[in-house]
Amino acid sequence: MATAGGAPFDVVVVHSFSRFARDHFALEYHVRRLRKAGVRLVSMTQDLGDDPMSVMVRQVFALFDEYQSKENAKHVLHAMQENARQEFWNGR
Repeated sequence: MATAGGAPFDVVVVHSFSRFARDHFALEYHVRRLRKAGVRLVSMTQDLGDDPMSVMVRQVFALFDEYQSKENAKHVLHAMQENARQEFWNGR
């Protein structure tokens, strides 16, 4: 909807860029699609502009967010496997 012609808004506000996308390629892809449609992506906790330095900082943030997401997934998987090994239930 945001990238369709005549979007009813011009800004997408997120808490942080990691809440929008966990993969740096996905973030950049969607930021560029939004920009083409005249829509800006704004983070409440990562106040950046549109100048080249801000773009680079956003990309570095995205790389760290992606790394952290993969590390978290690795630790959660390990914990779930250990629970299963000890015959604990990993459900709700």
